[in-house]
Amino acid sequence: MGRFVVRAVRNAEDHKKAESLMRRVFCASDFRNKRTKKGSWWLVREASTGRAVAFCALSDFKKNKHVGYLYISGVDEHYRGNGLQRRMIRVRLRAARLAGYKRVVAETYNNPESANNLIACGFRMFKPKITWSAPGACYWTLTL
Repeated sequence: MGRFVVRAVRNAEDHKKAESLMRRVFCASDFRNKRTKKGSWWLVREASTGRAVAFCALSDFKKNKHVGYLYISGVDEHYRGNGLQRRMIRVRLRAARLAGYKRVVAETYNNPESANNLIACGFRMFKPKITWSAPGACYWTLTL
């Protein structure tokens, strides 16, 4: 068994753990109001302790059932550098294919590590007709 285990969030306790971890990872007020009810969520736990160390989500993009959206992800600062974000991208891409999405989109903001992980997983930068994130965001797409 590996050092980390990725599992879908399926119960209220896992939702609370994901929300708590999200508040810890993102101190910015923009993220404090996000809830784990939108889309499908996953938690990454340390195999030996069961501690939740990372989270991610996938949802429909703006009610378009053919496009998936890598809604959010985060890794506890003490666990960064273990390839967890790239692993979570791959988990969500598998789920997107199973859900029948034709394409997946994401955005990054002032985060070259995340951009590099998206590139490593096959994403390419694009310019959307209508932006949906903060000014200065970079937009990413992958055709499945």
